[in-house]
Amino acid sequence: MVDYIDSSLKDIPLEQLGLSVLANNSLRRAGLVSVYDVCQRIKADTILTIKNVGAKHNTEIIEKTNQFLLSYDSSPLETNQVSPDLITNPLPVKKTEGFNLPDISSIANLQLATLKYRLGSETVSALEGVGVEKIQDFHALVNRYINFLGSGSDLTSTIICELVMLVSDLVKTGSLSENCFVESTTLSDLICWQPTNDNESDHKLQLLKRILEEKSLSNEINWYTSALTDRQREVFLDYSFHDLTLEAIGAKQSVTRERIRQIVNDAANKLRHALDSSLKAYISTSFEIAKEMGSSLSRDSWKGELIQRQILTDNDKEYVFFDFFIALLKNKITSQSIFGVPENVQLILKSESSHPVYVISALSGDIHKELKEIERIVKFTGGISAERAIQIIGCESSEIAELLRVINLYEAFPSWFTSVAKADLNKNTPLFRAGLMMMQTCGPLPFDSFCDGLQRYVSRHYEEIAPPEVIRIFFQNFDFKVNNDIVSYSGNEQTEMPESEGLILQLLSVRGPVLNFQEIVEFFITNGKSFATATTKIMPRSPIIEKVEHSLYKLRGSKNSPQDIETAKSRLEENTMNPEVIYGSDGIVRYRLTLGSWATGGVLSIGRTCRPLPDFREGWPVYVDDEAVGTARRDDYLIWGLASALNRLGSKIGDRVELAFDIFNGPRINFRIVGEIID
Repeated sequence: MVDYIDSSLKDIPLEQLGLSVLANNSLRRAGLVSVYDVCQRIKADTILTIKNVGAKHNTEIIEKTNQFLLSYDSSPLETNQVSPDLITNPLPVKKTEGFNLPDISSIANLQLATLKYRLGSETVSALEGVGVEKIQDFHALVNRYINFLGSGSDLTSTIICELVMLVSDLVKTGSLSENCFVESTTLSDLICWQPTNDNESDHKLQLLKRILEEKSLSNEINWYTSALTDRQREVFLDYSFHDLTLEAIGAKQSVTRERIRQIVNDAANKLRHALDSSLKAYISTSFEIAKEMGSSLSRDSWKGELIQRQILTDNDKEYVFFDFFIALLKNKITSQSIFGVPENVQLILKSESSHPVYVISALSGDIHKELKEIERIVKFTGGISAERAIQIIGCESSEIAELLRVINLYEAFPSWFTSVAKADLNKNTPLFRAGLMMMQTCGPLPFDSFCDGLQRYVSRHYEEIAPPEVIRIFFQNFDFKVNNDIVSYSGNEQTEMPESEGLILQLLSVRGPVLNFQEIVEFFITNGKSFATATTKIMPRSPIIEKVEHSLYKLRGSKNSPQDIETAKSRLEENTMNPEVIYGSDGIVRYRLTLGSWATGGVLSIGRTCRPLPDFREGWPVYVDDEAVGTARRDDYLIWGLASALNRLGSKIGDRVELAFDIFNGPRINFRIVGEIID
């Protein structure tokens, strides 16, 4: 490539090509520092191999390099020596008529200082300061300048075109929006506007200069605030950004409330004056970006987007000018000079939270009830799925995570959320309480047994607890440990054992490690509890009870032998109640049994050896002598709701009774006392 590309291009920095910021930075990171380096890569057709350089930037680099080379006269590159891509759509070159630069081949390498008496020492020093050190450098500079002017050149128009290209580069990189307002027009219209006279040309030139001079939102805000004293800056931020009261700021500054009011107003008036005399192109661009972000806009996300687009460029990385920007928008004096504030920006300005617009909007509506429901689900089940939360709130899937953060929930497992704040839970939190009960009564438990206890405890309210992975995270946040799949508790919380669980523990201490359902019911009735407490609360829902097999229960985590199980079975009343089922030719199913001691609670047992009885879980009316005396229901083990019927019959323990299930004339249950067992 040295044979085809002038080595003097090595002395020309990359920035001379006028590339966009992203393209320039990509080449720099790849080690390209001069125009010569770029020409080498173009010749080798390897520009696209550079990281972050796509087709768009590749075209830009080739075109800008071509434009530069066409005006470069120090051993210029011949078009037939360059890759065809390099000369695609070349700009026309203005040739100067009547003027030819002399041949300098014999003096090209002389230092520019040789001409100090002709040019002046100051001029030479200035040129050397920008890299023009030799006669050949000066010769190339003069040639490019002459070609730039051309014959009959309109320098103002040429400069406007150059400025338009620079501003367009900022639009391409996202630093400026083509829809931002510049005075009474959009930037897009300003770029396309063709002046018709000198005054209009000068006006466009000045607008473009001011846009380029402002450089960024940070520079804009810095210029607005440059007239403020340090004290005015601090007070204005405290009042308009941090929302401190005049009294609080006065105490902080050791001055009166009235003095703080004066400082705020003075600062605001200075800022307003500066705003009125500025273009506010970057403020307007920031608004356009906010519009693009829509309901996802928050103060933090907006700030992050402005940083990414290099619209915020604070060197100290604290980005204090963004705080000033927000303060300007919130202050009633300065905000009068800023127009076109989008609706979503107005919403985040009014809110004290850092939530996005869609959260702020949702909270301003009526979703508090829905959030309370979600909180309840988490407290009972350990977590909630994203799908269910979305259904409850009625939001978009992309919004649910941020909405749940409002109630301190986070995504603990893919698409599952749980509590993040221990303060939100206490010993009365249902799932937490169930865990404490098991730890206090049963000690460390296998994780699957622990989860089974939780499921039993919440089954009255919810069908399922959260998946094991979520349960593990939920409890680990609250001093529960899971090591080698064993759950233990290292916290200090204690929970009072419910009376019903206390009765179970008492019965276990008397009867042994395994209990049957009959003796549980009888013990509860004897101790003044209803059969429902035993059959609907303890046996199916107590976390400390574990089902061994049909109608047999033990303390969760305790050990038992086969003999313990047989002993508990032998205590069943089935042998004494002598159940039988009779299927009559009239279609009536008759169930007969002898009343046991716990029939006093209006409860009868369904014998294990009996064939299935009709399903009356939803309730069938009960009749005694054709008079309705209540409604009976059943589960797999028991029939209840018979207390009124038993009282009407005057029945007692040992009586044999019959329940006749009449489907054809009902459904109904005819209840009566019968004689001896029918063989």
